[in-house]
Amino acid sequence: AVGARATELLDQVPLGVEAGIISLQSEATTNAINAFLVNLIEAVAIGVGVLVLFMGLRSSLIIGFVLALTNCGTFIFMGPWDVALERISLGALVIALGMLVDNAIVVVDGIIVRQQKGMRAEDAAVEVVGQTSVPLLGATAVAVMAFGAIGLSNDGTGEYCRSLFKVVLISLSLSWVTAVTVTPVLCVMLLKPPKQKEGEADDPYGGGFYERYRGLLRTCIRNRYVTVGVVLAVFATSLSGFRYVDNSFFPDSTRPQFMLDMWMPQGIHIQDTAREAAKVEEYLLGMEGVTHVSSLVGAGGMRILLTYDPEKPNTSYIQFLVDVEDYRLIAGMVEQVEDHLEEAHPDAMSYVRLFRLGPGSGGRI
Repeated sequence: AVGARATELLDQVPLGVEAGIISLQSEATTNAINAFLVNLIEAVAIGVGVLVLFMGLRSSLIIGFVLALTNCGTFIFMGPWDVALERISLGALVIALGMLVDNAIVVVDGIIVRQQKGMRAEDAAVEVVGQTSVPLLGATAVAVMAFGAIGLSNDGTGEYCRSLFKVVLISLSLSWVTAVTVTPVLCVMLLKPPKQKEGEADDPYGGGFYERYRGLLRTCIRNRYVTVGVVLAVFATSLSGFRYVDNSFFPDSTRPQFMLDMWMPQGIHIQDTAREAAKVEEYLLGMEGVTHVSSLVGAGGMRILLTYDPEKPNTSYIQFLVDVEDYRLIAGMVEQVEDHLEEAHPDAMSYVRLFRLGPGSGGRI
């Protein structure tokens, strides 16, 4: 609607003035949601595919249905809790996908094992839910509390990422509810007792693999001090190795646009600043991969993003909003642009800034 109205108003623009779009946030939002949907479909497909390999078709379809049901229920409860569909809440759903199936897997697997031992499906469902509902609730609470620090933080990080905690809380809580209600009902309706092959043991854990695994556990328990020592050594090694892993709580955005701030000597006339801006703009437009350059002379632009802080009026200030074909090109452009400007405009200070996904602006002081 805004685009259509802008087109209608072009006839009223004075001659010699060209109007165009510098930043259309709706496109970035649409791209982010589409990327989430692709990730969601991939995650569900991979999860169900792995379950098919290890648990069989019927079991995996039950768990896949429960997963989809939990996700749909999460959307229902997000609205009343004022959780919008944005990058953090959508990312939280992807994060939660890996944990949502845990409760359902425990219930389905427990019923299958009891059916293999000859128990009726109804009795198996009642026994499994009775034995696992409280432990599963405790495990779910622990998983939710892992994100509690984010949800209860009162600083900028907490404000920006609180929806992550809310979505995880909703989805994991619903996964427990569906695991002890919908999942056993579906198992009773759809799971059939496996046909036991001739000569096969009644105990589903009586095979050679489980015997070796049981022997390993017994050895670890008998040598518990050695076992604990090995675990602590591995844990310490992992902590030490973390210093080699890059970390960034708020990574740079995938927006195909970056900012170039340029400061001419203080007190320069704004017309001289504009002439320098034209030279830099010509250089930027000549770079491979650059599609458009918007020059803002004397002040920053309107606040096009939550994380964009416009500079206050100053006759020596220039800002360039540089659009590129692909955001992956930006990393290689940064050093090239700054080196050129340092050589071609030695009396100016130039800084390239990238858009970020989280709070924060350019200068710290």
